[in-house]
Amino acid sequence: MRIRAILLFTALPVAVCAIVGVQQTRQPDPVHKSEECGIQFSVPAGWKLVVRNGCSVSIVPATPLTDDPTRRIDELYVTEVSVHPQALEAAAGEAGFVRDGGEWFVLSRHGMKDSAQEIQSAQWVGIKGIATIGYFNEQGYAGLEAEYRAVLNNLGSRSASLSLGAQADDVFETVMRTFKFIGREQEK
Repeated sequence: MRIRAILLFTALPVAVCAIVGVQQTRQPDPVHKSEECGIQFSVPAGWKLVVRNGCSVSIVPATPLTDDPTRRIDELYVTEVSVHPQALEAAAGEAGFVRDGGEWFVLSRHGMKDSAQEIQSAQWVGIKGIATIGYFNEQGYAGLEAEYRAVLNNLGSRSASLSLGAQADDVFETVMRTFKFIGREQEK
């Protein structure tokens, strides 16, 4: 009887909160804004930004994926964002996209072509697709894996390339959904 009473009093506050509609508030994701590179996007909670060089950044897990601090972060979890002074077609070619018969494709392993799609927001146009790539780990070749890719263009002469491993698709979607080109209107 005593255990039932404890369970009742423990569960009661949770049930009352659910009934009256108390909602937990989520902190907004931190925003990465670079005036130098002319970009802005959100970095999801649990991830951190690492500036590589110039206008190239990586978004990596905030906590190590392993207890071994000497082990590198698994590429399956890293998102890369790079900004280039290029029009869409040139940036797309460098990111592994090709246009064939009026349709976009992303190049994959051994010359395979996977379908890609045109995307846009109010401020940019772009292409995204999923390439099949060979994946390697500490032991060597580990099989085939998906790599998400996208190229966004500011409707002019500035493009951003995004690529990420298969385990970071939520990060990819957050960056894509919140991505903006800022300032530097003279480059359009």
